[in-house]
Amino acid sequence: MVGPDETRDEQDSISMDAPLARGLPGKQVDDEVTIYIQDGKKKYFVMGIRYQQNDEV
Repeated sequence: MVGPDETRDEQDSISMDAPLARGLPGKQVDDEVTIYIQDGKKKYFVMGIRYQQNDEV
């Protein structure tokens, strides 16, 4: 998850403002995440977690 000022057009990051991000805290690899949306619900599986330190301080 990245902050709104760090979002990119890359597929390997998700904005902390995205609905999916609300279901991710506390999840681990291979966990299932269920997101309730206007049209019902969607299920996702956590395939990987990566921390990338930002060199800009």
